[in-house]
Amino acid sequence: DIAFPRERVLLEYQSSFHEGDARFRADMTRVSRLEADGWRVMFINADDLRDPDELLARIRRFLALPRLNPA
Repeated sequence: DIAFPRERVLLEYQSSFHEGDARFRADMTRVSRLEADGWRVMFINADDLRDPDELLARIRRFLALPRLNPA
């Protein structure tokens, strides 16, 4: 996982580790807390890594989005 603190953006890699009801619920709670603190979260999985150029372009677009609630 990667953080861009200045932009308050997190890139979250979702692997098979995150499968299962308990792990999924814990992840949802963690992300909800981060978003409540003003962070934006972008989820990435193994399929995204198949086209790194597209993924990098998408990350750049995500980073360029204006923040709705600047802290």
